[in-house]
Amino acid sequence: MELKAFEGQNREELSLIEVAHEILVQKGDVIEFNELLIMIQEYLDLNEAQLEANLVRFYTDLNIDGRFISLGDNRWGLR
Repeated sequence: MELKAFEGQNREELSLIEVAHEILVQKGDVIEFNELLIMIQEYLDLNEAQLEANLVRFYTDLNIDGRFISLGDNRWGLR
């Protein structure tokens, strides 16, 4: 998956929340949390340990960032 907004940027410098936002912008649809995590993991080339180490912070960011909305059943979209 390529994210147009991050062309030419070092992926190691991107946050999970930035990548999640761009994925949802490009997809233009609601995504289940686990599917979103897999897409972020693949884009940032994170292993399981790296993803797990950042999971709590990411979920917190997702809940407090006003750009995202929980639509129930563990599905997320953009406002």
